[in-house]
Amino acid sequence: MSFDFKKDQREYYCPPVRPHVVFVPQMRYLSISGEGRCPQSDEPVFSLLRNVASALRDAPRCGHDCPGFQDYVLPPPEMMTWKEGRRTLWKRLYRLPDFFSHEDVEWALAYVSGKKRIDVGSIMMETISEGMCAQMLCQDKSARKVREELSAYIASFGYREDTGPVRPLHEILLSSRRIVLRIPIA
Repeated sequence: MSFDFKKDQREYYCPPVRPHVVFVPQMRYLSISGEGRCPQSDEPVFSLLRNVASALRDAPRCGHDCPGFQDYVLPPPEMMTWKEGRRTLWKRLYRLPDFFSHEDVEWALAYVSGKKRIDVGSIMMETISEGMCAQMLCQDKSARKVREELSAYIASFGYREDTGPVRPLHEILLSSRRIVLRIPIA
């Protein structure tokens, strides 16, 4: 049976539709960063990241040996955004299972670059620690309305939002109508 983050780590990928606090441990991701308007899931920068994530998932079938490899379902795309002055910065992410090493990611980058003849130099593997966060499932509500609801919840319990370059606003795109919104708190 394949490992599936959405089923096996429901507390992070399938939260309730009401705000709640969760501790998010260190997690490893494939990431690509940029500035300005955050690209949507159908734009080229995002498909580039998805190609590398898919190559890693299919590594054994492509002839690459990953010690400890276990079949898994490609997780949903994620994004983080934050402001630095007037600039909006973003990261697009795909979660990686813990058994992948930097060497495995380097293999996938070379594999995609060679096979598809595209530049993957802006993609990297990184570990992100979010810590204490407030989150909820945004389903059939606007992200703005959910953000307001989460902000009110955070304030009602005496927390404050702690977003910035180290702990950005985090969205997990489960489908076009279902998004997990996560805000770091202190």
